[in-house]
Amino acid sequence: MKKIILLALASIVSLMCYGQRQLGAITIDGDPLDDWLVANGSEFSTGTTYEFVVNFTGQETTDNEIQVKFLAGNFDDTADIFTAPITSADGVVTISVTPTAVNTGGILQVRSSTSTDFGPAGFTAAYTDNVFRDPVTVILGDTASVDSFTRGALTGYSYDAASDIVELDASVDYSVYNLAGSVVAEGSSATISLAGLVDGVYILATSAGTAKIIKY
Repeated sequence: MKKIILLALASIVSLMCYGQRQLGAITIDGDPLDDWLVANGSEFSTGTTYEFVVNFTGQETTDNEIQVKFLAGNFDDTADIFTAPITSADGVVTISVTPTAVNTGGILQVRSSTSTDFGPAGFTAAYTDNVFRDPVTVILGDTASVDSFTRGALTGYSYDAASDIVELDASVDYSVYNLAGSVVAEGSSATISLAGLVDGVYILATSAGTAKIIKY
């Protein structure tokens, strides 16, 4: 009986220590989380760095960290996970977040890694130690490779969906990017074939300008 009482007391003490653990105010680039999302249409860009500042209280200090994660729409992890260690029960961390992959209809998650609380979701003022905001989008941002081309809108071209050919007014250096930021075709020509690519959206970057091509 004495052992059972001691175990019960230990459980109560544990709850008292960590039962109130939660995330406090969260900001992105100095603006409150929800204000930033509304102002930016819940849209992030690959290659752009965002400064998340996360306040927290009542956290465990052993093997625990604050995580900012971009999840797929089905809640699976992606490669975009950014962390900062928790070294005190109460405090604040700054995490530089630079998304690397396009994510449409995804979920932004801010949490402590020891959290077992999976709510609330959506736009709500309440904070726990596991915050979700959805949907969010990560679009293809500017990359070093794209930057090497002319950034203005490309004119003087046509796309024939039947043949999957892009015709340009003159021969140019070009690269074709998918929405993950990978080069899927490149060369120097006035005729660009997309025949070997799957249907989808591509960025055509040339020495004469850039254009979005929808292959279908």
